[in-house]
Amino acid sequence: MGSGYRHDEHQIVYAGRGVLAVTTDAGSWIAPANRALWIPAGTVHQSPSEGTTGFSRWGNRFPGL
Repeated sequence: MGSGYRHDEHQIVYAGRGVLAVTTDAGSWIAPANRALWIPAGTVHQSPSEGTTGFSRWGNRFPGL
């Protein structure tokens, strides 16, 4: 996959506008507008964007997960 980044917390990334793409060593996922993706803590990933994209990101430790 090349270089990417990771977070210490789980994340939910919501695509409010456009298309969100996330790539990990396990595969690639696409979320169209009004959909979300779950990124587990510690997962090395890339999330390139093209054009106009609006997204929100929530991070939390989500106890028990």
